Formats: sequence, structure tokens, C-alpha cells
Amino acid sequence: MKNNSYLILKTLIFILVFFPFIMHIYWGIFDIYYANNVMYIWIFLLFFLLFFKYIESDFEFIKNKEILYIFAIFLVLFLVNSYILGEYKDLMKYSAYIFSLLFLFNVFMQNKYFKLYINIVTFFTFTALILYFYYLLFPAPFSFIVDNLSLLTLDSSFVTREDWDYSIPYYLLVFPVNDLGANQLSILGLPRFFGMSTEPTLYSAVVLPTIIMALYFKKYFQALILFFGLLLASSMGSFLFGIIGYIFYVFYRYKLSLFYVLIVLFFLGKSTGFYESLLSDSPRMNFYIEGLLNLFSLQSISLFANTGYENLQNIDSARISSLIRITLKYGLLQAASYLLIFYVYIKFTLTTKSKLLLVFSIVSLLILDKSGESLSPLFLFYFSFIYSQYLIFKKSLDKKTGLC
Repeated sequence: MKNNSYLILKTLIFILVFFPFIMHIYWGIFDIYYANNVMYIWIFLLFFLLFFKYIESDFEFIKNKEILYIFAIFLVLFLVNSYILGEYKDLMKYSAYIFSLLFLFNVFMQNKYFKLYINIVTFFTFTALILYFYYLLFPAPFSFIVDNLSLLTLDSSFVTREDWDYSIPYYLLVFPVNDLGANQLSILGLPRFFGMSTEPTLYSAVVLPTIIMALYFKKYFQALILFFGLLLASSMGSFLFGIIGYIFYVFYRYKLSLFYVLIVLFFLGKSTGFYESLLSDSPRMNFYIEGLLNLFSLQSISLFANTGYENLQNIDSARISSLIRITLKYGLLQAASYLLIFYVYIKFTLTTKSKLLLVFSIVSLLILDKSGESLSPLFLFYFSFIYSQYLIFKKSLDKKTGLC
């Protein structure tokens, strides 16, 4: 048994180091914590988690050969493609992320830390919501303009992005100063809730899966707060993914058939002109539809890296999908290895026979793909959550069948 001081230290490391690490990319305010350089916090995380691993447990991910194989294939192909392109930045980044999963993430692969994660996300969402409504009534946040804030580095995404000027009251909420008009209204008709992100999509990529995780652990109060935040953050995309997840929940018995039907409908939508019929006066709706139509008219893609990646037509459409981006840049084989990771992710979920976990897997894959990052620390954290529930189910099954 670990003493209380040890458990408190471990919890503090989760809150102060691990949580900001997995929020990398999605909740931009947390980047301030490590001067917008993820290497600082990653090295700090590595030091502490290797210490925990020395004291604690086995490497659960290393024991599973299927996990080792899928990530090894992904990295080997990335190495080949990086050599072809003559650039290794992405390879180094994803190697570090995957190393973190295989050797470090399972330090916190326990339900109490997943519940702690839900509580942290809820706390910051609730805090941001209070500020959001206060500053809607009294528009003082515009005295917290990014240019006037001392904790932001020059390469912070809040500084470098050109589509919005930001105000960040007390470093706890993000307002887009220059666009609070009709194009940035939520489903509730209010200005979209950016939370702690540079855009609502990135914020929703955290909140939507966390709602389902909260429901899975029966944390209904947290789920309600997060759902309200999602209502304010989302315009359309998040709720479309939520509806898809709900369909799989209701028709769980026919889940495999649903997968096939949705794939067929996706391609039928183009051949029947359905997507074109959705074009409207809404700039946001048209942005998504035109991006989708562009995917059907892309130039042929090679098996390996495309050295003309930057010059491909319709390259802007890649920003709405990490799968499309990785396919365009690194080729079909890299995309196949990427999908193989998703396949194993879903496979672990199906093994648990849990409706909510299946919904969580599908929704998290859809919304994280839309956010643009291929294998982010957040996705790998979600992967560790699914794998932990798979292990719990497997151990429970073994006990029932007398195998342990």
C-alpha cells in the first residue's frame, strides 16, 4: 500500500503536469504554463512518471503485442516518409507521444484519475462560463487584449493566429474580439463559447467526449455543466457527431451494420448531389460542405510521401480532417496505418460490450479528426481510457470463467 503522501504527490503531478500535457493543442491557455514549448513539460513529466513506474506497476501497454505492432507500423512508415520528404519534425513529435503512451500513460490508467480528469475539465468549464456571462453583460474583457498580456510568448497561437484577435480575462476565458457577429453564434444564438481554446472546435474536442465519459461514470452533474458549455461552443459539427453517437447507442445491437450503412451513405451523398443541396446562405454550413466536396475531387495520392504536398489543389480542405492531411502528405500506406490504430481502438471498445464506450470511441475519433491533430496526447489519453476499461472487462470475464 502506498502512503497518503505518495498518493497526494501523484495526484498533484496529474493535475499540474499530466493534464496540461494532454491539453496540449486543444486548450491553448494551458500552453502559458510551459511557455508554449511542450518539451519543457514533457521532460518534467518524463522525470516524474519514470519515478512512478520504478515504484509501481508493469508496463500494461507493452504487454499487448497488438498495440506494439500498430504503433510500430505507424512509426516505421513515418520514418520512411520523413526520409522521402527530408523532414523529421512530425516523426519526432509522434515518436515522443507514442513513447509517452507505451511507457508513461498507464501510470494514471485507473478510474480515479479518469474521474479526476472529468472534474478538472468541469471545474475550468464552469469557471469560464461564469466569466463568459459576466463579460457578455459588462464587456470589460476587451481590456484583457492579447497584446497587453505578459504571460503569452511571441509564438503563442493566440498571438500568431490571424483570423481572430483575442481577449483573455484572467487567463481563464477566451473571447474573439473582432468577430462576435452572426457567423460566430452558437446553437443558442449567443456568441460562441471559446472556453480556453483558440477556437470553439478545439474546445468541443475536449468537452464532447468528456460528457460521455462523465455519463459512463454516472457523474451526471458534471455532464450537465459540460453539456451547457457544449451548447454555447458548438454551431453544428459537434452535435452532428453527438447524433451519430446517439444512433449507435440506440441501435447498438446493429452496430456493425450501422458502420457499413454510414460508409455507403457517405459516398452516395456525393453521387446523388445531396451535399450540393445543403449549400445555403450560411457561410459556416457552406464552409463544411465545400470542404467535403473538395475531398471527392482531390488529385491522385501516392502510396508514400507526396513531395508536392504544399502545391496540391484544395489543400485548405485538409485542415478540417487530420486523416485527409496525413493522407495527402504521407500517402495511402501511412493513412492505412493511421486507420489501423483507430480499428484497434474500436475493437477494444466492442470487446467491453458497453454502449457508452462505443459512443465515446466513435465520437472522440470524429471530433478529434476534425480538430486537425493526428495522434495528439489527448487522443492517446482517450486510448488509455478505453484500454483500461477493456482490461477491467477482461479481468472480470476471466474471473467468471475461472481463468484467474
